[in-house]
Amino acid sequence: YLSSNLTNQIYAWIESYNSDFSQVVIWVNLPNGISASSSITVYICLQSSSQYPYTGIAPQLTSTYGEYDNGNNVFLFYDNFAGTSLNTNKWKTLTSYYSVNNGLTIDYGNSDVDIVSVQSFDMPYILDVYAVDVSGPTNSAIIFGYNGSTEYALYTNSYNLWEGTPTNDGETELQSNSWDKGGNEIVTIKVTSSELEFEYNYQEVNTYSGSISGDGSIGFGSNAGGTANATYYWIRVRAYPPNGVDPTVSTSSPSTSTAQAQNEAFYIQQATSTAQAQNE
Repeated sequence: YLSSNLTNQIYAWIESYNSDFSQVVIWVNLPNGISASSSITVYICLQSSSQYPYTGIAPQLTSTYGEYDNGNNVFLFYDNFAGTSLNTNKWKTLTSYYSVNNGLTIDYGNSDVDIVSVQSFDMPYILDVYAVDVSGPTNSAIIFGYNGSTEYALYTNSYNLWEGTPTNDGETELQSNSWDKGGNEIVTIKVTSSELEFEYNYQEVNTYSGSISGDGSIGFGSNAGGTANATYYWIRVRAYPPNGVDPTVSTSSPSTSTAQAQNEAFYIQQATSTAQAQNE
């Protein structure tokens, strides 16, 4: 909520929590952002009933996949690949080397860009993907900056960065890494015109500096060297904070023993790409 009397409810999305709820990661959408050199207070109330669709939760955290997922209301772009077919309002298919079954599976053994978003994104932006199984044998890639003839590909088994045409033969390796955690990870790509930053569960893995042509669609693909399929649960695009600086966040103790929660990690997501704040 944006008011202490618990009116003016805003959209929030629970990304994760621990067993006793002492640590919770929550993203909230501030419709008007945060003005420069100012602050905003968000009030969190523990409720005994569902607050969906205002408060949602990551798809894999409910017994019915995606039952209370409201990511579409929180992020600039979001999909959880619920059901058994691809949402063609969001995606264009370039091959048949994929499947959807409450998550996206990218088949191994092909050098292709398999699906790309209908929507195009202009730099700067931040791309996050929850990778369930992307161990070394998958050789699967997150695609960004796709314009129909060229793209960037970050291979999630190693965080190797490639650029070129959507086939292995036409790509050029820009950066070699050997980072392999094997899955159940949030892969973050921060895209600007002069730098790419890669993160594993919000911890920086590496950066690549240069002239970046990152405008375009996002998507998924693979390389022929793989020997196992890769699985992803969700993908989202969020706005890049002004000057690359995230607002700071602090929490205070609840005013009563039952009213408000504390010890959460807040991630504030602006409603549009032109708003002025978003945070970690």
